[in-house]
Amino acid sequence: MRRKLNVKSSYLYIIEDASSVVLPKDLEGKDKFPCHVPGNIETTVAEKEGITDLYFGTNVLALCKYELCDFWYEIVFENNEEFDFITFDGVDVLAEYFLGGKNIGSSDNMFIPHSFDVSDCLKKGENTLFVHIKNPISFASEKEYGAGLWSISDYNYESVYVRKAPHEYGWDICPRAMLGGIFKDVFLEKRRSAEIESVYFHTLSIDHLGAHVKVIYDLKLSPALYGKTRIVITGEHGNKSFSLDKTVVFKHGVIDFCIPHSNLVLWNPVGYGNPYLYDVNVELRCETGDLLAESKLKVGVRTLTLDFDKSGNIKEFLFKANGIPVMVKGTNWVPLDALHSNDKNRLYPALKLLKQTGCNMVRCWGGNLYESEEFFDFCDENGIMVWQDFAMACSVYPNDEEFVKNLKKEISTVVRRIRTHPSLCCYCGDNENDLGMFFNGINATDYVISRRVIPETLFDVDPFRPYLPSSPYFTEKILSSREENDLAENHLWGPRNYFKSKFYLENKNVFISEIGYHGCPSETSIRKFISEEFVCSRENDEWMLHQTSPDGKWSEDWNRIKLMSFQVRELFGEIPEDTAEFSLLSQISQAEALKFFIEFTRVNKWRKTGIIWWNLIDCWPQFSDAVVDYYYEKKLAFHYIVNLQKPLCLIIAEANGWTSNVVLANDGDRNFSGEYRIIDGLTESTIGAGKFVSRANENAVLCEVDVSKNIEKYFILLAETDEGEVFVNHYVNIGGALNKKNYRKFLKNFSRYCADIKL
Repeated sequence: MRRKLNVKSSYLYIIEDASSVVLPKDLEGKDKFPCHVPGNIETTVAEKEGITDLYFGTNVLALCKYELCDFWYEIVFENNEEFDFITFDGVDVLAEYFLGGKNIGSSDNMFIPHSFDVSDCLKKGENTLFVHIKNPISFASEKEYGAGLWSISDYNYESVYVRKAPHEYGWDICPRAMLGGIFKDVFLEKRRSAEIESVYFHTLSIDHLGAHVKVIYDLKLSPALYGKTRIVITGEHGNKSFSLDKTVVFKHGVIDFCIPHSNLVLWNPVGYGNPYLYDVNVELRCETGDLLAESKLKVGVRTLTLDFDKSGNIKEFLFKANGIPVMVKGTNWVPLDALHSNDKNRLYPALKLLKQTGCNMVRCWGGNLYESEEFFDFCDENGIMVWQDFAMACSVYPNDEEFVKNLKKEISTVVRRIRTHPSLCCYCGDNENDLGMFFNGINATDYVISRRVIPETLFDVDPFRPYLPSSPYFTEKILSSREENDLAENHLWGPRNYFKSKFYLENKNVFISEIGYHGCPSETSIRKFISEEFVCSRENDEWMLHQTSPDGKWSEDWNRIKLMSFQVRELFGEIPEDTAEFSLLSQISQAEALKFFIEFTRVNKWRKTGIIWWNLIDCWPQFSDAVVDYYYEKKLAFHYIVNLQKPLCLIIAEANGWTSNVVLANDGDRNFSGEYRIIDGLTESTIGAGKFVSRANENAVLCEVDVSKNIEKYFILLAETDEGEVFVNHYVNIGGALNKKNYRKFLKNFSRYCADIKL
């Protein structure tokens, strides 16, 4: 039994001298401020400072002076039932807990829940809970930092010993906001003597007999009931079903069984079939038939593999679903909000956007938190594969006993929670840690955390799923050759210059797991977070902070505003002064760049096997690579991507001489046939047409078009199937600087065929 804490009142104490308050009684006479539970301390501090919008202008910098403070929550709650435990689903990050005058425990990891026995101090009626949040900088300052520890910036060295989301210390997509707090719900629990602690379904293989499935279960059960209890499992999808019934002889057990084809439905990713799920009921029954415990879950039967030679001798990186090669089209998933108590409210709007894009994979980036059950349930139901980084990014983390113990507990807890989800396709040790070591002369193969600690932990809790030590992963061969272009999987950032430059065109990597291009938010959105006096002036502290510079100061290393301007100039030959005009041209630049990156991947199938572009939506108002801004306003790139990531897409490949191939790309399990048309984007006259037959999961060249390099041309590409489905795309042949008027006319014409385009 679980009940959300019935909070009557909650207050926050801000303590500048941590040594002055050791126990709750030391708070007497000190100032306290109303706060929210769950909530972020940052919100309470903003209210204290008289700030109504923490994300406006440079307001977020007001948090900096509180970073060395400790904080105490005083929470009064009502309880009218018998409970044994109190559970905090998310506390950021170092905390002590007091109930009824008793210290009930402590925690040092924001990524996992923490439960404490309160059977001897929880009373019926009114209770007072105190939670002491310690500042992590003082904690980190007490640690030893060896020469092998590395981090992307000075701000992040203080993060490596603390199991706190890396982005909170300041990132190029997030402000520095690290005060923390009780950011998820708190529950009271009554635990039973018999419980189903976990049930893990894994599909071993699928053959002519059906699907061979392994069920691994863990129970809380008295040894006196061994041999006198049965575990009964039933699964249903429509008229398809399976059932298992086994005597329990120990609290841990394994059941291997086969679902015959007559009762088999498979889970498939977007484009490759339906994501069928079984409704599964698990019961624990005693020999009299009485129900002791019950658990309900949804299970997808599928195989998901990653063909990848970890020796680095073969350039291969290919995901397969149920034995079928999958062309991955995905996005990176970053924090939903810089303040994580807001995540819950932003989850479903963001998931709706994710589904609209047609992505068949989402990469949960390592600088973030681990996502909720609701996130994974959505991906299960909609056929979206999940690449899960563990929560480490752009640093080399310590391998001392205390840190390793904490990390192992975190990974075990997280993996046990998510491992049955059919959408979960792989684990990755971290984000860009190998890459950082590579450029700093450190041998990544000696890195204990990703090469030993994580895989050893996974062996205990999920030994079946593909694991990459890092993204990108540097094998011994790559480290010897010193050639980043030989990586099978890589992040393509580089100079971020013209999107068809040599860096992009001559890239040899098979799978691109990060790539992006800047796109300015609309003027309407800019006015929501930039002061009126600075809206039309891009060289000021507010623009700099929101692009994001962790401390809000000017730095060439962080100057994305200048880079965004250069990208506009590269495409149009000018940098407009007018903000609305600049925003439009920047969004066109971003849209054409992401369009090219996705098309270049699809055209080169299977020499390239996937792209995970950066990124879907901002976690705070900013100038970034996201295709949807913080206020949910879609940039032009979002609309282009919706068209590009449909299973069937007409694409004009890069020029070979004076002509280019028109390629019909089919990423999925369906055959298509129908007619295609190529239309002049400015005059709307038809310049080519014909019939097509498209085989499932294959590309076909339909014809050639004239794309002389020095002539600006616009094409609208239509493919209409015999079933009446219409697939729309376009191509712009850039002959020098693009003409703004021509592009706007083209957009107007294109919108006749693509109703989603609105500017």
